[in-house]
Amino acid sequence: MGLKAGRDQFGDLYKHYGQALSFRFARDKKGWRLLVTTAAIRGRPCTCPEAGAMGLDINADHLALALIDRHGNPLNKWTIPCHTFGKTSEQRQAVIGDACKQVVELAKQAGVPLVMEHLSFRKKKDELEKSHSARYARMLSGLAYDQIHKTLVSRAYREGVDMARVNPAYTSVIGRTKFSGQYGLSVHHGAAVAIARRYFQFSERLPRGATAWLWDDRAGHVALRLPEDNGKHVWTRWAILRGKLATALAERPKRSKHPPALSATAGLREGESGVVFDTALPF
Repeated sequence: MGLKAGRDQFGDLYKHYGQALSFRFARDKKGWRLLVTTAAIRGRPCTCPEAGAMGLDINADHLALALIDRHGNPLNKWTIPCHTFGKTSEQRQAVIGDACKQVVELAKQAGVPLVMEHLSFRKKKDELEKSHSARYARMLSGLAYDQIHKTLVSRAYREGVDMARVNPAYTSVIGRTKFSGQYGLSVHHGAAVAIARRYFQFSERLPRGATAWLWDDRAGHVALRLPEDNGKHVWTRWAILRGKLATALAERPKRSKHPPALSATAGLREGESGVVFDTALPF
């Protein structure tokens, strides 16, 4: 049987032979060890952008996933627990491994590529501190953040799930402004939708009107005046709105353990950047 005929008959099975191996001897307290390294085998591709995309937003204690169709419409969402704060290295590795396994499996079942931000840990931590407390941001360590990235890339490669990284600019404020309220999503799932939509390069325009209602992470809302169109790139307006949001969130009073009875004006407070609602709106 010729070489070409053998390839045609055995297909992928033939490709598994002749795998390159690298050997290394190492000595530690227990003695000599033989370390063998080989290239990972990529799984059969099983995702297609025509079916949509799945956006991933990494947070301090969970991974937020959002599935969209190819037109950018949200279809489903998931929250995968991933609490690594205070864990040993072995426990952290187990938690991250289990969470990443669920993420890749969901993308594989949906048949869509997995999309995440091309973001450094330092920028992600700064982003969490702007929308949450510094204590919440500290729950996500740089080691855990880097390990989540590496584990996702490795598992997606083995499972044949395509992965993409997109520009993270303003995905949080876009998700909070355009998708959280409209589709009843958390701010994190809204960000995941914005991340997935960026994979398809959708243009994210600001809502029409003079005011936008944004979730404030406390079952309440923030009313912000939208910046006027200055003829520049749309990201210029998103940058202005993000600054207003950060100011408004910083102006929020501390949550009381015994809030007053809800009235027509309960929770209303005028801030420099807009009206802050500390209680849920009655609609």
